[in-house]
Amino acid sequence: MSYMKVVAYTHSPDSATVLYGFANMFVLGFLWAAPGGTGCALPAYLSREKLTELFHPYRPWCSVGWPRTFSPTSSDFCGFRESAS
Repeated sequence: MSYMKVVAYTHSPDSATVLYGFANMFVLGFLWAAPGGTGCALPAYLSREKLTELFHPYRPWCSVGWPRTFSPTSSDFCGFRESAS
């Protein structure tokens, strides 16, 4: 969902549409803040052993998938395919 579409709903003269816009802004804010807050809180809360234990399932993606995903030589760079034109 695009932020500007949600912001546009908050500028409507209709109060129900404004409520819809602010409610969705709250949801989008939560969807961005929850992973960020988790990423900041887990290292502060967990011990080093528990933190490294938590990230064992991510090892295959970090070693194989991540470099391939962000490789500029890939034809599928970050999920965007090159157009045929």
